[in-house]
Amino acid sequence: MCTFDGEELDEGDEVVVKIDDLDLNNCSYCEIWLIYTDAGWYAFHRTSREQELPFTIKKDGYYELVIFDMGRDEDDYIECSGSVEW
Repeated sequence: MCTFDGEELDEGDEVVVKIDDLDLNNCSYCEIWLIYTDAGWYAFHRTSREQELPFTIKKDGYYELVIFDMGRDEDDYIECSGSVEW
């Protein structure tokens, strides 16, 4: 079990990170699903559950979600972050 931004999670639980102003797959408002398992975290675009996104949790207990918008310049990306407690 872990705590994700104050919400207690068990294996298989899902949380949604909502991101505004992101033009990913032609949607201006996107939700990112984060799935917690004992093997680690997995992030998927809300409308394409099979598309895994770059996602890491740092050792200091903070997560970072980095999404690259391939429809624009390769240097364009959006990051969001929050806290994780194990």
